[in-house]
Amino acid sequence: MLNQIFLKEMEDKNWQEVSGQIRNFIRETVKKFNKDGVIIGLSGGIDSAVVAYLTSQALKDKQVLFLIMPDRDSNKENIKNAQEIAKILKREYKKIDLTPILKEIGIYRLIPKFFLNERIVKKLFNHLKNKIKSQMLHSKGILGFTTFDFASRRATAYALPKLRLRSLLLYYFGVLKNLLVCGTTNKTEYLIGHYDKYGDGACDIEPIRYLYKTQVKKLAHFLNVPEKIIKKSPSPDLFAGSIMTDESWMGMTFEQLDSILYGLEKKIEKNKLAEILNIDVKTIEEVEKAKQNEMLKRKMPLSLEI
Repeated sequence: MLNQIFLKEMEDKNWQEVSGQIRNFIRETVKKFNKDGVIIGLSGGIDSAVVAYLTSQALKDKQVLFLIMPDRDSNKENIKNAQEIAKILKREYKKIDLTPILKEIGIYRLIPKFFLNERIVKKLFNHLKNKIKSQMLHSKGILGFTTFDFASRRATAYALPKLRLRSLLLYYFGVLKNLLVCGTTNKTEYLIGHYDKYGDGACDIEPIRYLYKTQVKKLAHFLNVPEKIIKKSPSPDLFAGSIMTDESWMGMTFEQLDSILYGLEKKIEKNKLAEILNIDVKTIEEVEKAKQNEMLKRKMPLSLEI
């Protein structure tokens, strides 16, 4: 019950006011840096959809360009959803297939297509969690600077170039067209490091980074983002999207994670917080460790302090 009270407290905002503040931020930042608009990577998911709606509303007289960047492993439904958002907002979009570039680099040779079968991926994913004795992979640094064995190194090497190639293309077209690169990371992802610093974290502005995922959902409803996008399981869509969802990486739902993060933000002692949320203290400790890993990742590259 108290878990729901936490969520209600987070969601109890004046969304008209919130959306207005974000639109003003976007307008003022574009003006401050003397840009002609913004460019956004449109994934077909809720975060990029919310940012797309807000930027399109904020910059009616400026350019808003969407890049849709699928590859061989992308979920076709996500591509379709991204195109639908661009058409609803009546903004220009470019669809760029990353497959030929990734193939040339040799990415697809790292993991045979047979192993991307969702049944096998699920089995390997569960094996990894059992091996590191954690349901929350972020607490072990798996998405940051730590890999554990041959398989995890290959999986990371398979995924990271996709994220960073998307960033490269956003900056390429952004520079050509004098556009700010607009990120789509939310507060939940930012706090635990569920993004790549040099991939989806590489941008000029982050309009929704102060909103937890559950708050982004409420804002999406307010903005009339299509319900099918709001209800869809969030995923980085790097491979086996229905298995490698955001929540599977996190080992819990966004609602539970946001409740823990919100409780920690309010400085509630972890034993008390565990009691309030009716969860094990170990779960809260994993979230704390993920936050510590992320703080270290933000400080990198490290250098001598002389």
